[in-house]
Amino acid sequence: MRTFYPSWTIMRVSLSDLALWSHDEDRLLGAQPELAKLCKALGLDWDVNTFAREHFGDPGDAGTGDVYLCKSASAESLVALDLCTHPTDQYDIVTLAYRCDANSYEASLAAARRIFDQAEYPVSFEQGHVVAKAEELTDPANFPRQLSWGYTQRLHIVDI
Repeated sequence: MRTFYPSWTIMRVSLSDLALWSHDEDRLLGAQPELAKLCKALGLDWDVNTFAREHFGDPGDAGTGDVYLCKSASAESLVALDLCTHPTDQYDIVTLAYRCDANSYEASLAAARRIFDQAEYPVSFEQGHVVAKAEELTDPANFPRQLSWGYTQRLHIVDI
């Protein structure tokens, strides 16, 4: 019997749950270590610590934020981070989605579960062969797009 694995995983957590803060929670040090492990499991050599310092430190204006898609030309694996928060969201809930293959499934799932299970604000965790929201976030044809509150969201592709 053939074993099937869900190729898509998507979660919603607080932006602060993806970041690593100093002990006094006053200074952003980089990305949460499990985010780097997730990218490594997917075979993506993405410097998530630099990315986190550039994009996680200042939440900016409520209701703004773009999608960042990290993908490899040599594999089907990818990670997408939708950093847009709803204007009324006080917890800065963001979306992280990734696609994996059979070889990276177990290691990527372990890292993703640790991110979600350790999150202060875990909202949702979904897996499947077809996850419409994940596919929507990773399709360049959907961008730029106008959100219901007027923000024009863009997709930034990081090729590894």
